Amino acid sequence: MENNIMITSGFNFEHYAITQYLGFCSGECVLGTGFLSSLGASIADFLGSTSSLYEGKLESAKKAALEELYSNAKSLGANAIIGVDVDYTTFSSDIMGVIANGTAVKIEPIGNEATTSSQISVDNYNPDLSFQASALSLSSIHGNHSFSVTISGNPGGTISAICADIVLFTIFNDEFKINNLGFLNFKSAPYLASTTSSPTPCQLPLEILHLIKSSHVIIKKYILNDEIHTATDNNLLCDEKKQTEVSASISQGLNIDEYISYISSLSSASEIMKYTEKINEANNFIPPEILKIITSNSKLERMYGNAKDSCMDEIKEYFSLETS
Repeated sequence: MENNIMITSGFNFEHYAITQYLGFCSGECVLGTGFLSSLGASIADFLGSTSSLYEGKLESAKKAALEELYSNAKSLGANAIIGVDVDYTTFSSDIMGVIANGTAVKIEPIGNEATTSSQISVDNYNPDLSFQASALSLSSIHGNHSFSVTISGNPGGTISAICADIVLFTIFNDEFKINNLGFLNFKSAPYLASTTSSPTPCQLPLEILHLIKSSHVIIKKYILNDEIHTATDNNLLCDEKKQTEVSASISQGLNIDEYISYISSLSSASEIMKYTEKINEANNFIPPEILKIITSNSKLERMYGNAKDSCMDEIKEYFSLETS
């Protein structure tokens, strides 16, 4: 490590994970070798020996170029540089240049505990609310746990905060409850009619982490358009019929025009499938019929070539029938 910067000519560090790519950076140095070093090099060439004068100049130039590379990388907020390459060039017999370049990155040591993130199904709803908690995400980083909640539907304005009780159910039907957990900083995902909060730290016993199967998100209070609202205490477990109704209500929050506009810009049915699966896993509101259409066209594409057009036609037909 030089100047608290780790460098490598490769593209990773053993026992470290790259957490952020900060961009290309470089360092340059130009040195004049002078008349005496040129004469010394000529004599060395004539005698077939090594020129220590040139070696010293090259070493000094390389160190100067690397120092500038370190400085530029640190100014970007990096603590490491990958893909480091040092190039030499001569402008004349008495002037040489050295260029050191690489990609500035941030790295973190990989500890004994892996960073994990998982989605927990939410199987309750608030019947008096026009929006629902559609997903609960649990992140664990080196023993520190946090929840993020995704809300879908049409709240009639901007939700900025939610206070909720979280009930976790294990595979043994044991319950673990966290009261009055606050969720803030809800942000919309592109082309999605849903918003997700920033992570909220919480305390969880280690013994239940791998046993969680589902959850209830019992919304108690929320801030809508800068006004505080209180939800009723009538939070119900979804039976099969109610689950269908709730899913349909959430799916109505999908901005169809924006969704179709975005997938129209993709180049194949396979790309449409990847994008749709991604947002479906995150928000669980894509109608199953749409997933079947895209999956079918993606499979056909492997045998008969690009199936984007037929895929788009079927998707548009489905939504036109649903809205007619």
